[in-house]
Amino acid sequence: MDTTFTVIPAGVKKFKATGSRVLEEDIKLFTFAPHAHTLAKESRLYYSLPGSTEKVLLFEIKNWDFNWQQRYYPIESIALPKGTTIHNEWIYDNSSNNPKSPFHPAKTVFLGENTTDEMGFYIIAGVIDKRESTSPTQMLDYFARLLKAEAMKKLFGGK
Repeated sequence: MDTTFTVIPAGVKKFKATGSRVLEEDIKLFTFAPHAHTLAKESRLYYSLPGSTEKVLLFEIKNWDFNWQQRYYPIESIALPKGTTIHNEWIYDNSSNNPKSPFHPAKTVFLGENTTDEMGFYIIAGVIDKRESTSPTQMLDYFARLLKAEAMKKLFGGK
């Protein structure tokens, strides 16, 4: 789920970018992973249920660190119905006062994959599952078994 920007102008202390996606199926969300580079300062992941404008916060970072690009797991999976909108928001500091910026003085930064470019998105993972008892641990165990089975096939062939 990408944010909506292509350029962060030089000198802007609070540049806001947002993105959203509507779920096409009921899911149980069990992990999410934020990703941004050095100009990011804040991030939020939240959702609104079908027919509602209320936004429920899932995750918030008030002082982003480039090294926090990892998976985060809620204590329990979060059931979200079809039609739910998942939103993400990023605030960037492209001013000369940002000590994490690679550019002094500040310069215009573009959307891109290099560390000196910028981006902001969340990878979210969930399952289409109606069983109430599925926990994040059960889902991770399930995916670990799948990965192990695939690795065994590649290493030893066949089953």
